[in-house]
Amino acid sequence: MLLLATVVLVGTLVVAPAAHAWTVTMSANPSFKRTHHWDIEKSVSQSSVTLEEGETATVTYSVTVTNTGSTDSDWAVSGNVNMTAGDDQITVATVGVKIMDDDLDAAVNCVPALPFNLGGGALNCGYSASLSDASARTAQMRATTTDGGQRFVQTPFDFSNATITEIDECVAVTDTQAGNLGTVCVGDAPKTFTYTKTIGPFAECGERTIDNTATFTTNDTGATGSDSASVDVDVVCRPPTGDEGCTPGYWKNHPEAWTGFATGQTLESVFDVPDALGLDSVSLMAALEFGGGSGTLGASQILLRAAVAALLNSSSGGVDYPLTTAQVIAQVNAALASGSRSTILALATDLDNKNNLGCPL
Repeated sequence: MLLLATVVLVGTLVVAPAAHAWTVTMSANPSFKRTHHWDIEKSVSQSSVTLEEGETATVTYSVTVTNTGSTDSDWAVSGNVNMTAGDDQITVATVGVKIMDDDLDAAVNCVPALPFNLGGGALNCGYSASLSDASARTAQMRATTTDGGQRFVQTPFDFSNATITEIDECVAVTDTQAGNLGTVCVGDAPKTFTYTKTIGPFAECGERTIDNTATFTTNDTGATGSDSASVDVDVVCRPPTGDEGCTPGYWKNHPEAWTGFATGQTLESVFDVPDALGLDSVSLMAALEFGGGSGTLGASQILLRAAVAALLNSSSGGVDYPLTTAQVIAQVNAALASGSRSTILALATDLDNKNNLGCPL
């Protein structure tokens, strides 16, 4: 016995009255997940400051958090098939649901269990299926009865009004200098946090770097991202009294005291700087601002910064410097030629120590 129903679509429900009083309704509820992506940028109003010993400076940091888009996934459909038959004795033997466009059988669970006589009440069967994308589809229910009858009901669906599970829709923003900055959600982005920070005071002259990193952490998966902004601080050395060291910081801030060498001279005019380092044309004054870094290049920058101060100390009159200018040049050239980071840094440390022994002015 084949029972064919006239299908009436009502919203997402299909109602199918048929022979006898067998009534079937079928819903289709599409859903998917939407995972949000984020970016963070940090900046500072001044990337470098110059202070006297004991002085302070105020800088402003800005942290901007931006939602950069989202990725959809885990498309699915679920729904219910409800059957009633009034007083008619119709016994449902099987219920199946197929996603027609994919030829995919959905998982079905009926309560009460099958077979079930509709004369004793309503039968409700829930179904669900995972899908590959957000294409529009049709779900079809096929029910059979113990006496050989069948019932087909179809309901089309698409994802225009699907249930969306938002993933990582909010982030918590923290900062190494300011601590907890707050929370940003998709509807708030982009959002910028600003705050001020006092740099200093410092009891010792010289150069240092204030590092500062802002980080976001998403609320669901715990994904993180960060960005940093640094402030280079140069604490100007006071003029030496004769028993203080003339460091790179001192010579950088007292070009009027240079003798024997000019601020605009290049490193290659004094030292045998390997071409691979790309530092040949850097001026002696610019070398005093080297910050160093990783690898042989970073080590060479640290050495050359100390070496320029050693040159100026050895070429100036006054307090005796432990090395002559020729010795400084020879030792630096040998260390650079070695290509050994440890050898280069060892000489840089030695020259720094000598530069702090006394100022030859």
